[in-house]
Amino acid sequence: MTLQGVDGQIGFSPIDALTLYGSFTYTDSEVQNDLPSSGGVFIPTAGNQLVETPDWQFGFRADYEIGDWNLGLQGKYVGERYSNDINTEVAPDYTVWDMDVRYRLNGLGTNSWLQLNVINLLDEEYLADISTSTSGTAQYQVGAPRTAMLTLRAAF
Repeated sequence: MTLQGVDGQIGFSPIDALTLYGSFTYTDSEVQNDLPSSGGVFIPTAGNQLVETPDWQFGFRADYEIGDWNLGLQGKYVGERYSNDINTEVAPDYTVWDMDVRYRLNGLGTNSWLQLNVINLLDEEYLADISTSTSGTAQYQVGAPRTAMLTLRAAF
């Protein structure tokens, strides 16, 4: 197996109230040998890409604070990835965006807040986890639909 790539991250605050963060990953993989199977038969995997490993992944997050409010937006891109060792089935790429809004409840204590989180803000349909297969069809877990959660934290 040859596996090489690069991973980078950067974060900065262009102004006091705003924080930006970005990340990327590039992975180049190649299986070097065929996979031995029962009965002395080999599965043709030499030269293939590593299963479940996308070439490209990107991430982004922005946080903005104004008064007692915190606003956050984040996104993640995952490139195509093979779902079996012989590279005949591909899971498509996808991008998912999440957001969060928090309001500090200073009247209840210094560490109290009300927070709304929305996962998969744009309700993207995507294949998340893969249950891989050596040479057949894999099983996929569908990604979460748009989901909203409201949390109240009260510290006395």
